[in-house]
Order: sequence, then structure tokens, then C-alpha cells
Amino acid sequence: MARLNLLEETRYEKLPVSVYSNQQQASLAVAA
Repeated sequence: MARLNLLEETRYEKLPVSVYSNQQQASLAVAA
């Protein structure tokens, strides 16, 4: 259910979610 909520938020607030996604990718790149 949490995943469905996340999808709803992604559709509802594309800009903040895209920013969070970029930060997450950056963190993964640094960790790698």
C-alpha cells in the first residue's frame, strides 16, 4: 500500500518527487 501512495504522490507532485529522485540517485552514485 505504501508503494501505491508513493505513486499517487509522484503523480500529484512531480517536481518535489523528481528532486528527491535526483538526490537519491546522487546518494547511490556516491555510495557506489
